[in-house]
Amino acid sequence: MWTGWLMLRLAKLIPCKHILRILSLMTGTRQSHVIRRGEKGKTRKIGNDVQQGSGIAPTLFNILISDMPETISLQPGYADNWVLTYQSKEWIEIEDTLSKDTTALNEYFYTRNLKMNSTK
Repeated sequence: MWTGWLMLRLAKLIPCKHILRILSLMTGTRQSHVIRRGEKGKTRKIGNDVQQGSGIAPTLFNILISDMPETISLQPGYADNWVLTYQSKEWIEIEDTLSKDTTALNEYFYTRNLKMNSTK
């Protein structure tokens, strides 16, 4: 999903083409199949994401979003979980600020094939 953007960012940071190739293979589309009782099952494509739980995934994600736009509201977070928070005595100011920031971040993530989960 976000391999193209990630590889562009990594190419600016890592001068070694061999390391970039390895990272490209790790984040690109892969295939998988199951062997049961000696018989190979149907080969399926795995999306072009970093394998969940891999040690390098958080670092690659942080590189990918290192140019995330600034917002008026605060963005406290951990790993790939953030929350927007803003304080004011006026409810309309809170609503306007959070709406503008959410829209800006949603547009940013959309261009990188990432999705915000507003239900969390």
